[in-house]
Amino acid sequence: MKEILLGIVGFFILVPFLPMFISRKILNRFVKNKRKAKRIAFEIATPFFLLAIYALLDVIYDVKILWIIFLIILILAMITTVVQWKINDEVQILKIARSTIRVVFPISFFVYIILMCNGLIVYYLNYIYK
Repeated sequence: MKEILLGIVGFFILVPFLPMFISRKILNRFVKNKRKAKRIAFEIATPFFLLAIYALLDVIYDVKILWIIFLIILILAMITTVVQWKINDEVQILKIARSTIRVVFPISFFVYIILMCNGLIVYYLNYIYK
């Protein structure tokens, strides 16, 4: 049972598009606004993309940089905090968290795509030259 659960979690981590599509389909049935459903699905998928980036970097380059990922997210959160403070003269934690997730999602999406392509190239080059 434990192996099955770990396999499912590992699959969702390595294929982060699947939780995004599943959550979007479920949310489309319950949320009237389709744009809001898409935003929530992106917010749900962001941690999966971050974990997939960590796993890909560990597998391809044997580098464990989870602390750098958290540091980048913290820096982006500080930037969104300053921007919100300058615009609204008050800081709302929930808005900062959502804004940070909305900034992190496209970055993590493109880094994931680049790492997947890079991983395929490294795999094929290792396969050819061994």
